[in-house]
Amino acid sequence: MDQVTKAVSPQQIAEANQNAENATTRPSAKQVLPTGFEASKIIQLAVPVEHDGTTYQQVSIRRLKGRDFLKLREMAGDEDTGLLSIVTALPAAVIEELDADDFVTLSEAARDFLPQSLQQAAGQTSASGQDSVA
Repeated sequence: MDQVTKAVSPQQIAEANQNAENATTRPSAKQVLPTGFEASKIIQLAVPVEHDGTTYQQVSIRRLKGRDFLKLREMAGDEDTGLLSIVTALPAAVIEELDADDFVTLSEAARDFLPQSLQQAAGQTSASGQDSVA
């Protein structure tokens, strides 16, 4: 089969690239936090974790956003690790390697940043993972 090649000027390439960029660019949005609203906090690790050449001595944790829920739905595997990975921006391998005390501290801090409905659901689950009587 014959192939036809058309010469394109640099200006036409730039215009095509700009058109493609404009088609995929979404307007940016930004949260406007009320005064005194805690959107993040830093947790000091009792036992630092080294992963891929980086030593983690503290972890920054932040509130969930809508896009985080969408990302969590797409993740396979353990939801707790996935959730902590999202709100801390840590690789799952780092979360899995945390000292037990650090993991509990981080999990409790993350609970404070969950939406109210999920905080209530988390509070109704016992240590054995069974729902408690409300």
